[in-house]
Amino acid sequence: MFNKFKGDTEKPSPGLETFVVEFLSDRQKELVEVYQFVKVKNFEALQKTAHKWKGFSEPYGFGGLGVVSVELERAAQECSIERCAELVQKADQYLQEKSISIKEQRKQ
Repeated sequence: MFNKFKGDTEKPSPGLETFVVEFLSDRQKELVEVYQFVKVKNFEALQKTAHKWKGFSEPYGFGGLGVVSVELERAAQECSIERCAELVQKADQYLQEKSISIKEQRKQ
C-alpha cells in the first residue's frame, strides 16, 4: 500500500523504537472511535483525530498514516462523509499492513 513501509517516514526517530508497538495499539484502539465518528458524521472529532495523527505519526515511523491524516483532516473540514469514510478505511488498511510488517521485523 505505502511502498511496503520503505523510506525514512516509515522508520521511527531515534529513541522512539521501543514505543512503536504501543503507538500501533493506541491507533488501532482509536480507529474504533473514528469509525463511530464517521457513522454519526462527527466532522469535528474526525478533524481533531486526523490533526493529532498528522502531527505525530511520522516520528514513530508511521508516515503513511500521516499522509492519510492530512487528507482526512481536509475531508472533515469539507464535511465530505464519503471521503472521510474512504480515508478511515485506508488508515485501517495501513495499520493492518503495518502491524504485519512490525511482527515480521520482530521475528528477525
